[in-house]
Amino acid sequence: MKLRNEDLKEIAKLIDKGESVGYIARRYNYKRQAMQELILRYQKHGLEGILHGESKKFTINEKIAIINRYYQGESMRSLAIEINVTTGLVFHWISKYEKLGYNGLIDNRGKPGV
Repeated sequence: MKLRNEDLKEIAKLIDKGESVGYIARRYNYKRQAMQELILRYQKHGLEGILHGESKKFTINEKIAIINRYYQGESMRSLAIEINVTTGLVFHWISKYEKLGYNGLIDNRGKPGV
């Protein structure tokens, strides 16, 4: 279930009030682990860090740098929180890189005939 911006603003208020991860996750019918990640992103980046808006575009070199940090022992979750994306996106980059190498990280969306 994708949370709406109105929900995310309410979640931010609950976090600021000190409500537990479990309580907030249950209230919004959201997985506890995903809610924990959202809370950590909110604590690091503020409300703008969790609201839906235009997605940041990452260059191939930025993706490679994150993947290298993962191979050096940093967790996908900590990297995702730092760059304010989901763990799933970091996992996707790593999987693409492992299957297709450098070319797997090229974003071909919107390019005709690719």
